[in-house]
Amino acid sequence: GINPNARRGTNYGDGSVLFEWLGETMAQAGVTSNSITLTSCAAAGLSGPSDQDCRATYNNSDVAGFYQSTSNGVQEIRIPVTGWYNIQASGGAGGYSYGYSMGSTSYDGGKSRNVSGYFYLQAGTRLQAVVGQSGEHRPECCATNQFTLGGSGGGGTFV
Repeated sequence: GINPNARRGTNYGDGSVLFEWLGETMAQAGVTSNSITLTSCAAAGLSGPSDQDCRATYNNSDVAGFYQSTSNGVQEIRIPVTGWYNIQASGGAGGYSYGYSMGSTSYDGGKSRNVSGYFYLQAGTRLQAVVGQSGEHRPECCATNQFTLGGSGGGGTFV
């Protein structure tokens, strides 16, 4: 179930999804790592990451073999061992803004919400996730005494 005490508004930057096995050790099942954290794989803008981006990102960190593929920005993992998993997800933060309404001022974008839950998953189960990217920043652009210009909102993260 979902953790009702999930922290709100703590993430600046791109979103992420942590899949963490809560058993004693995966080594007992022949696996040397118990987690993977999915990221935006350094993608920016309107498009999500490619399979090539994510393979390069997870190349040295996914020794458990969670990661399977990415298609149209949707990442797929495979659960390596049956058991309880902690899944933590956060969206992308909003982009900062820059304005002149009260002088030369920069404002941080909104922080994204983090949620987590514990789930019993069977080995071989395939899950898909979309990881939100941070919003675009609004750079300095206008003459003095103009209104404040806002950055764009961050992307949502979905499992």
